[in-house]
Amino acid sequence: MTLPGKHLALKLLLGVVGCSMAWKCGEEKEPDLLENFAKLRQQEQMQAAADTVLAHPFEFRKIFDDAVKTGLRQRFHHRADGAEEQMELALEIAKIYQEKLDDPFLRNEFDFCNGLAGERLGKKLELDSLYHRAYGFQSRLEYDSAQSIYQKSLALCREIGDLRREVDHLVQIQTILYKQDYNQQALQTASGALNIAREIHYRPREAWLLYDIGNARIELGQFREALQSLDTGLEIAETLRDRNCQLSITWRRGIPLWLLGEYPEALKALNQAIELNRGLGGNPVQESRIYIDRGNVYQSMGNYSQAEKDYREAVQLVKSAGEPEEAEAVAVLNLGELRRILGGYESALDSLFKAAELFKALDNPFYRAAALKIAGDVYRDQGLWEPALGQYQLAQQTISEGEKAGARRSKRLQSEILLNIGDVYRENKNPALALESYRQAVNNFYDIEFREGIAHALTRLGNLYREQGDFRKALQNLAAAQQAAAALQNPLLESNAYYAAGLVYRDQEKIGDAEASFGRAIRTVESARGNIEGLEKITYFATIQDMYDEMILLQYRKSDYATAFHFSERSRARSFLESLLSASAKEKAESVQPFPLPEIQASFSEDLQLVEYKLTRDKLLIFVLDKDNLRATESPVSRQRLNDLVSRFRKTIGADDPADFSKKLAQSPAQLYRDELNLAGELYQLLIQPLEKLLSPEKVLCIASDEVLAYLPFAALASPGQYPPVFLIQHYTIGYAPGAAILKYSLDHRKPELEPARLKLFAVANPLGDLPYAEREVNNIAKLFSHPATLTGSEVREEEVLHHLKQEYEVLHFATHAIIDEKSPLYSYLILGRESYLNPQISPDRSIHKAVAKDDLLMAYEIFDLLLPQSRLVTLSACKTAAGRLYRGEGVVGLTRAFMAAGSSSVITTLWDIDDRFTAMLMEEFYVNWLQKGMPKARALREAQLEIIREMAQDEQFRFPHPHRWAAFILNGDYW
Repeated sequence: MTLPGKHLALKLLLGVVGCSMAWKCGEEKEPDLLENFAKLRQQEQMQAAADTVLAHPFEFRKIFDDAVKTGLRQRFHHRADGAEEQMELALEIAKIYQEKLDDPFLRNEFDFCNGLAGERLGKKLELDSLYHRAYGFQSRLEYDSAQSIYQKSLALCREIGDLRREVDHLVQIQTILYKQDYNQQALQTASGALNIAREIHYRPREAWLLYDIGNARIELGQFREALQSLDTGLEIAETLRDRNCQLSITWRRGIPLWLLGEYPEALKALNQAIELNRGLGGNPVQESRIYIDRGNVYQSMGNYSQAEKDYREAVQLVKSAGEPEEAEAVAVLNLGELRRILGGYESALDSLFKAAELFKALDNPFYRAAALKIAGDVYRDQGLWEPALGQYQLAQQTISEGEKAGARRSKRLQSEILLNIGDVYRENKNPALALESYRQAVNNFYDIEFREGIAHALTRLGNLYREQGDFRKALQNLAAAQQAAAALQNPLLESNAYYAAGLVYRDQEKIGDAEASFGRAIRTVESARGNIEGLEKITYFATIQDMYDEMILLQYRKSDYATAFHFSERSRARSFLESLLSASAKEKAESVQPFPLPEIQASFSEDLQLVEYKLTRDKLLIFVLDKDNLRATESPVSRQRLNDLVSRFRKTIGADDPADFSKKLAQSPAQLYRDELNLAGELYQLLIQPLEKLLSPEKVLCIASDEVLAYLPFAALASPGQYPPVFLIQHYTIGYAPGAAILKYSLDHRKPELEPARLKLFAVANPLGDLPYAEREVNNIAKLFSHPATLTGSEVREEEVLHHLKQEYEVLHFATHAIIDEKSPLYSYLILGRESYLNPQISPDRSIHKAVAKDDLLMAYEIFDLLLPQSRLVTLSACKTAAGRLYRGEGVVGLTRAFMAAGSSSVITTLWDIDDRFTAMLMEEFYVNWLQKGMPKARALREAQLEIIREMAQDEQFRFPHPHRWAAFILNGDYW
């Protein structure tokens, strides 16, 4: 398992942008300042005139430049009076700077320009004209034309000895080199310009040149040196009161601090930059870019929620500016990378492909290649190697095409693509090519001192050497990776390196070392979960399950079943447990830990046994827990085989392909039944037979499934070779729970028992008028309650339902349509009104398959926010309500979890769509068993299912008790 972290520091090219802003600042008030200065001079108030200059030193530099430029032009055209007036103004300003600020630069510039005449003056005006012409080409990204003209005018500068203009030319030349990714040449050019600027005391340019040098050093991986340059430049900018330069340098300081792993200082710099930007009027595009960089820092710190907030804020800021900007595309790109890290693969691809299109429109091949590369990472993380390789190759092609058009490649991005192509070679069993790719990538990362890339590459090398059996080299590389990751304080990088070391020790049979490494990896990733919120916490948890699996397998091999079970619990339904415990105990979610084994057993009654499955890479581990004992066994079935068996079984019984089921049922019900039993028997052998002797039919069997087993109707499993078959439900009363900790929570929070006569029912049925049996079902169930409240048909409206849900009913029953959104499970919903759909196509099994409007829908995220403290039972007598999105480790997220989180002790749901008539029969039988016969809920459901089995076996039309008709209903939570 690999968990790559941040891909690269995406550079936003600001060198010349910053300078342009600096020289344009204050244009609107310069005429007023000049007019005021002139009046004071005329009135011979020289001190007041000097004070005006000192109060606005930045603006008066620009006034000086304009005066000299105008004076030289008038002199060239023989307008002596006008020239003298302008030069006199410039001299007065220069004297104030020299006398009051000890700054001789303007006086030196005045003396040089005032001495120009004849041919030298003509060349001065010519080079100024060429300079501005070249800058126009540069602004249009026509770099070759700009460079050609700059070289001509630079020669003129040197010919007449214009050192100030020579510095200006070198600044623009280095900017072009930087933008084309010629960072070493840019650094050399800027350094040469800096020496001249210092020689002539050209302080404003000195500050900006130090900024430019810092940029080039960042791209070269010289982060400490970059920081030194930026710090020196910031001191000068503060002295000169150049607030634009202060902003740009303060902002840029955050980048090397981030890449050096000095996250608090990086955040401090970026926060200061935000305040400086707002003090200058709040440029939204500029602020969005700062938010992007701050989001990168938070992401490296593992504070993923804050990172996402910053990226989203960046997008909104750019949109508020009313024009498309590169910053928006970069923010979308970083959102995609963040979602990849957290395991939200669909939304990651949406963001990344959107970013790629934005960058294509902006004609930016470098960033487009970055988006395509990360899209490849998304496919790689899911084991989809062919599309991953396709994205990597497309990224390389994009960079190559950009080079032909004049863009320069980024060594860092190329190296990261190379690193990930090595992953593809490794997966395709080509270790030689993988090793070559990894070595080349790590050498490149060392060259540019990109420590995050170094840690990634060393971890990959360690994994590859382990697979080749070279454990010594593997551990050498992984030790170096651990050291690099620790210096960066990056939890994902660090956990990857320790997990990989644990695999080496495991293969060496060094159990103690393996346990220590796996433990360190798990502690590190768990510490990062506190900085994640919402669904991202669940998707992130899914990406790190291999770490838990290896620790569980290791403890199982040691026969330390208690510790193995402990890590099984730590690996499952953590977000659900945290939400329950933090709500009830007012604890922070990140402080919640699974319960110790003795506490779990203490909550069990004598009539309860829990079977907890844990699916690992090559075997299924099974824990059997009751009040007094914990036992464990295994089943030799791989994840792939179990996925295939469950899929085939569900298709055969009509859970996933009802049309095919109905066709086979009509053609040959006997053959269909035999096919069902054969698969039921095969699954029974793998899932039940290994622990049969550990189970007691007198106890409730609570099942904590794992991964694909969440979709399996255990009640329909049957002992192979028996006819008529004996289904598991005929041996055991069955309930379900996400894990032992959730079951303990349900038992600990069991509501006080009430007489059936005191139970209040609220039931909803048939809002669309197409489920007549559902309406009959609710009417018949209501007769069993002393205090029923029902809404049926056109009476059902969401507003009315929500009103009733605030009345603290003990029993809630929904016999309506449900829509399960498996991509975004919190957007699953129950239909609660006749106006809630647009031309739907309704099936007779309470499912609906067309677009639904937003009114009269009870969404899963709304249910999570309900308060149902009195609810003993919620029955979702609708289609496929047990479904949702299955997350590895967390389990199924959907309507069931939403109602349990809202406070209900138990929830009855369905694993697939069932015919309306059979649903009504089973539900009515269940409520009679529970309310009139006094059975616990789990047993009442079992007896209702057994009654359907008996009726179908005796019915001439059916003859065979197909599981499709009765096995879909499951009880989650408190079984009593």
